[in-house]
Amino acid sequence: WAYAARQDTAVIVDEHFYKKPQWFLDNIDRFDTYPRGGATVFIGEYAAHPPTAGIGKPKDTAPNTFASALAEAAFLTGVERNADVVEMTSYAPLFNRAGTRNWDHNLIDFNPDTVTPTANYEVQRLFAGHLGTRIVPVEVTTAADGVFASSTATDTVQFVKLVNTTDTEVATSVHLPRSTGAEAAATVLAADADAANTLTFDGRPNVAIIPVETAFPIQDRTLTLTLPPRSVIVLTIAL
Repeated sequence: WAYAARQDTAVIVDEHFYKKPQWFLDNIDRFDTYPRGGATVFIGEYAAHPPTAGIGKPKDTAPNTFASALAEAAFLTGVERNADVVEMTSYAPLFNRAGTRNWDHNLIDFNPDTVTPTANYEVQRLFAGHLGTRIVPVEVTTAADGVFASSTATDTVQFVKLVNTTDTEVATSVHLPRSTGAEAAATVLAADADAANTLTFDGRPNVAIIPVETAFPIQDRTLTLTLPPRSVIVLTIAL
């Protein structure tokens, strides 16, 4: 960063994070205080799991659990809120042939017959598929710690991401001053912390984490909902 600050031309600093889920939860606000007007950030590799390369290396964390995906989702709300300084992100590693052990934690598992998106993939898909062209401040009211939010919008639609990292339901309201519709479409991911989508080399997918489509009413430009324990919710609101 010291080198990047001395450059006259635009510089993007490549940061890599292979850390345990708790690190991602502790660093949701990491980019809030990054300097503006100079170098920006490319998160070129990241995953909520310590490095696992190497046959026979002891593991103290199961790969691709919903707990890891939830931590990544919470972290991504901070990334999205700071999209003026975080230019890009890239999850890693991407593919894993089921049955290998070079890297235990990957985005997509495959065998000769099929592929299985992990819980982490489902989070990536939700965030990447619901992205506006500008950051929008979002007013979220909740009495609980451990709930995180971000929002972006286009001229016609607003996306709100809500992440409940707690083990309990959380009553929440979202103020939507520019909403024009009577309800918001929603996609919900929720599961036990140790749940995972898994695949063996010669088997069929065991899918425990599936996105659920639903909708929530908007009254007086406020959406009130109860966040399930350990959940990621993406709202789509017409403007």
